[in-house]
Amino acid sequence: MKKILCIITVLAMSVMAFAQNSKIPQTLEIAQIENEQGDTIVEVFNMPKDGQNHYYLDLGTLGFGDEYVQVYFDPVHRLYIPLGDNLTQVLERLQEMKDLFKTEPGTSSETLGCLAFPFPTDKLETVKITSRRIIVTRELEFSVEREKCLRATRVSKSDFNSLVTSVKLYSKIHPKER
Repeated sequence: MKKILCIITVLAMSVMAFAQNSKIPQTLEIAQIENEQGDTIVEVFNMPKDGQNHYYLDLGTLGFGDEYVQVYFDPVHRLYIPLGDNLTQVLERLQEMKDLFKTEPGTSSETLGCLAFPFPTDKLETVKITSRRIIVTRELEFSVEREKCLRATRVSKSDFNSLVTSVKLYSKIHPKER
């Protein structure tokens, strides 16, 4: 019986030691906006690597289609946009995106991002950010063009403003990350 307990203890210790060297990166949520169903629409998070902070904007899953119609059936790949290595850079990048709401509908800018699962990678591609006006609401459309197919998602002005406000509040609470 002692032999079995010793073997189980050694196995448990080796499993715990192996789990500490996990290749799954750690992500720290900064701000998150959810819809009525509790699904995350957009999120800002920190993914530290080798002691250096790396902040990303997670825009969720993208639809397939064209400029007007998008069909959402890819539940795993998410669009990530790198925002910088400190909160000052993050707020500057978010403000640049927020300023697009004030422009004429159809105005676009480009940035780099990655469409990946489950975490951001170093394989960046061009993401087009377009200001849209749908009836009385303003939205930003984030799109990636692949093989004559447009993959896109939209974020409303109110959701984006809430996200920026949450990040500003976080930066005041954590001044060392600026």
